[in-house]
Amino acid sequence: MPQAELPNLGITPQWLNENAGSVLRGEMGCDFTKEQNALLLPRFTNLQEVQPLLPHLLEPGITDDYPSIVIEILKNGETVWQFGSSSQSHLFMLPWAVATPKESFTSYNAEIGRRLARLLPEQFVNRDRLSGANLSRELGGLVATRFLDLCEAIACKPCPK
Repeated sequence: MPQAELPNLGITPQWLNENAGSVLRGEMGCDFTKEQNALLLPRFTNLQEVQPLLPHLLEPGITDDYPSIVIEILKNGETVWQFGSSSQSHLFMLPWAVATPKESFTSYNAEIGRRLARLLPEQFVNRDRLSGANLSRELGGLVATRFLDLCEAIACKPCPK
């Protein structure tokens, strides 16, 4: 996948509907007012409103570490496939640098991270990043900062005017 796509990240209309309540009513650590929820919920559940947020969802975040992982698949002692994650993005550790003996390319396929996460023990460092465990919280934060006054999105309540 040369670019990220919402369905590959798991963001579908059904997923948005299933995650809207928890994201905007507590999972982010915010207790939004009824008015804020009335503004945010229809936007969070609307794929057309969420689509423009995709590039921001995968922007490098502020972090004090530089997470990365390299996976090599060997056959008869020779590397057949090599997957190297980006150290810039949190969600699914995208993008992935993929190399075979014949070609190299960049992939935004979130399934690479998801499948690796399933193979790893629960306490493995960066397992949550690989699996995209914080997807709903990060998308909820983007929706809030886009449609609320920035002060309200950060403070999680109406701010003085």
